[in-house]
Amino acid sequence: MRGYSEYEKWLLSKYKGVTPKECIDLIVEKILSDTEQNEFPIDLSRIAKAIGIIPTPLYQNQEFEGSVVIKENKLRVALKSKNYQAPGINNKNLSRMRFTYAHELMHCVAFDTNSKIPKRIAPLPKGNEEEYSCNYGARKMLLPSKLLTNYFNNLKGTTAEKIYSIANIAKASIQAVVIQLFECNILPVKNNFIYILSAPSKGYRQRGEEKVRCIASVFFNNSGEKYDFLKTYQGINKYKSMDLEGDENWSLLKVHGSIKHNIELKEYRTNRECIKKIEDRSGKNLCISGTHTRINSTRYVWSELYYNMDNFSFINERLKELNNTHVFFNRT
Repeated sequence: MRGYSEYEKWLLSKYKGVTPKECIDLIVEKILSDTEQNEFPIDLSRIAKAIGIIPTPLYQNQEFEGSVVIKENKLRVALKSKNYQAPGINNKNLSRMRFTYAHELMHCVAFDTNSKIPKRIAPLPKGNEEEYSCNYGARKMLLPSKLLTNYFNNLKGTTAEKIYSIANIAKASIQAVVIQLFECNILPVKNNFIYILSAPSKGYRQRGEEKVRCIASVFFNNSGEKYDFLKTYQGINKYKSMDLEGDENWSLLKVHGSIKHNIELKEYRTNRECIKKIEDRSGKNLCISGTHTRINSTRYVWSELYYNMDNFSFINERLKELNNTHVFFNRT
């Protein structure tokens, strides 16, 4: 178990997974099976009961979005709410609060809920490994791979439309849906292809300046191997256009600029656009063709791009796979 923290070693010892990540998979799969969760949205109150805690969260005006507390000798999940009330069914923060609730339920796994006074049985983490594990577990809990695959394959429409529909049906965030689509390898694997979800954001825990950032991305090389195009919350301006007229804003930044200025946008198609990563000194340009699609009326943009590294040459046959729709700009 060299290289694992004490918390991760505890997971491996208790749940017998090959890796800490697999242990989280086993925990969530058992909980979902025990509570017979076969459709979206996942009922988190049933999961709370299965774990052994009171299912109704405590809503209180607290510093953190969520926490695990012991109240009257019972383990409880507390969620941040300025008015001390649960969010309404149409509240825009409902998906965020559900994710926080699921995250805190994963923390509860580290406690013995059968003792007279619940006590923590897992070692305290020294870094963020438990937070990462709980985020991963929360996504698995809200968006189980099998359910997500079935919904994605059976829904009609473009990928962007499916993402929006699943987020609404599952009462999950668009970000969580896309990360799970990537994590579970549900989207088609295409050589020399890039998927990007982007949006204006202040970054991790809202601690930075607001700018257009990569929320999640996948970059497939010419062998279909998967990498990140950009790290989560990196600025899209890490890439610049090689436009001969001197405009360094590449098409994805222009799309977000249009949204910011209330220009109605359905879909933007870019063709043989050359971009370059600013820190890259290799001299290679990335030649991209594809679409940037606004997800419904949100600030999220979904990009599907073919690329090659041979500067301005491109594979025309692959362009035929993309829709021949173009951006529609109308002032609102």
